[in-house]
Order: sequence, then structure tokens, then C-alpha cells
Amino acid sequence: MKFKHPVEPGDQLRMELTCIRRRGSYWKMQGVASVEGNVVAQAEISAMEVELT
Repeated sequence: MKFKHPVEPGDQLRMELTCIRRRGSYWKMQGVASVEGNVVAQAEISAMEVELT
């Protein structure tokens, strides 16, 4: 994760995720967080789907 600018209380944080790769139940995504159109953070996120019993 890369933090670019601080976020203040009351700011509206917009988070967008884009799927880079999906293989079975494994997902790799790229995320961008912005406030008023200015990028405040970027990250690559990995996730795995699991069935809860």
C-alpha cells in the first residue's frame, strides 16, 4: 500500500477496485482511494473465496 496524502475526518473517501486476475477462488485486485478526485492511497490486494459452514 502506498499512502500519498492524509485523509481528514469528514472527508468523503471513494474506493475503487479493479480485478487484475482471477484464478479459481483466488482474486488479485488493484485499488485506488481518492478524496475529491485526488488519489490518497493505492494498493494491490489479494483475496480468496471460501465457503463458510
